[in-house]
Amino acid sequence: MIRIWINKATRRYYRVHLQPDLFNEMTLIRCWGSLDSQHGRVRNDVIKSWAHGLELIEEIDKLRKITVILDPQVTSRSPSMTDNVTARPIKT
Repeated sequence: MIRIWINKATRRYYRVHLQPDLFNEMTLIRCWGSLDSQHGRVRNDVIKSWAHGLELIEEIDKLRKITVILDPQVTSRSPSMTDNVTARPIKT
């Protein structure tokens, strides 16, 4: 199973693959980076089962649909950047 999220505004992508590895263990492969560059990152995790992998993908999907917007005044003074944080869903 492959799932891809693309944020057109920031030109970033996030992709997950759920598949068995060479030893028949389930592996969740996560790839992310910029659409404008070939310098992305990859993370491989061995997981319990296919069902557990689907649960993880659902959690990732929920996180990918939320973006955090910081108030510019808060980020400029910097001591506590989490004072005025607003989350909103991203429309894709």
